[in-house]
Amino acid sequence: MNHKSTYNNVLENQIAELKKQIEYLQLNSTDKSDTKNDQTNKIILAKEDAEEVKERLDFVLLGSNLGYWDWNIETNEVKRNKRWAEMLGYTFEEISSSVNQWVDFIHSDDREKAWASIKNHLDGITPFHQLEYRMLTKTGEVKWILDSAKIVKRDKKGNALRMSGTHLDITERKKTEQLLIESNATKDKFFSIIAHDLRSPFNNIIGFTELLIENSKEFKDSKFEKYLNIINSTAKHTHVLLDNLLNWAQSETGQIYFNPEKLTLSTIIKEVLTLSDSFAQKKDIVLNYHESERIIVFADLNMILTILRNLISNAIKFTNSHGKVNVYALTVDKFIEISVSDNGIGIDDETQKKLFCLASNISSHGTANEKGTGIGLILCKDFVEKHGGKIWVESKLGKGSTFKFKLPLKN
Repeated sequence: MNHKSTYNNVLENQIAELKKQIEYLQLNSTDKSDTKNDQTNKIILAKEDAEEVKERLDFVLLGSNLGYWDWNIETNEVKRNKRWAEMLGYTFEEISSSVNQWVDFIHSDDREKAWASIKNHLDGITPFHQLEYRMLTKTGEVKWILDSAKIVKRDKKGNALRMSGTHLDITERKKTEQLLIESNATKDKFFSIIAHDLRSPFNNIIGFTELLIENSKEFKDSKFEKYLNIINSTAKHTHVLLDNLLNWAQSETGQIYFNPEKLTLSTIIKEVLTLSDSFAQKKDIVLNYHESERIIVFADLNMILTILRNLISNAIKFTNSHGKVNVYALTVDKFIEISVSDNGIGIDDETQKKLFCLASNISSHGTANEKGTGIGLILCKDFVEKHGGKIWVESKLGKGSTFKFKLPLKN
């Protein structure tokens, strides 16, 4: 539906019909040959016709699901229809005739641009006022509104006397647009990983294996071992990347299953630390787990393993040689709080804001030039939220980082 066209057609038809009624009334009420009874009858007929026009307009507005408003600029009073009020969760009786109430309903971030659009039309800069902005309902919910309006009456000097307009709830359309944006970002990220991040490690593996095959007789055992370690390390990194990519793709398409069960948290943490130890040893990084209490967590095993693996792997990645990575777990109120801290390079404030946002595409090299894709933290956030939890970061540049997440404590 072309909402702009619908609005213009409704408004133009309304004005045309009302003009006809006014002209008819003026023409016939000044006919001196008419008796008083004739004039009275003509006035009654004109009034009935005007009411019929109004009923037709109301019917069109109702069918279009449009809220209607009419602003008397001279008195600063605004008339609105029932749908205008219902759109924001109010009854018709709760709506006042003041302009200020409309301003109060507009989202604070959108008020300035809403007024600017109306002023531009009043000043003759634009042929009409039309803007998409947010309004708050009675319960505080945000609704997206398409507001369209036009000056319908001016004085002899051309000054605006009245402006009429419509409101259309476009919240669902905005949600769909946002989903499309996120979907496109997901698709772009997916192909970026396939095109670059997966191709690069496979090229390394192929290159080093060919080197070993071609020089199998010339290379000494120490050189063989060196290249085999590189191949092994690259293969492990690629496996983690593929695992993250698969989990992420399944999560984005709703194909991953959430199967919570009672788990002993210390067992899971120790398992991930054992698997991560070989990476840490290459940089002489010490991994510590500080177990303050025995905690039973009600969670999905694969998701918890993925969360911890990514957080610990990132801590190792961004910590310099001879550093430390500490894992803590404790109960706080009705939640289990798990933290992974390091004494690495830290994260600046601007980057922290973008870490868990796919569209930001944050991906940095580690202290030993380790590569990443940026989807690990996105996956962590998704999996934590599936448990009804929350994840965040506390960090200072040059001082290290602490990633924390909490899960509801359930029996």
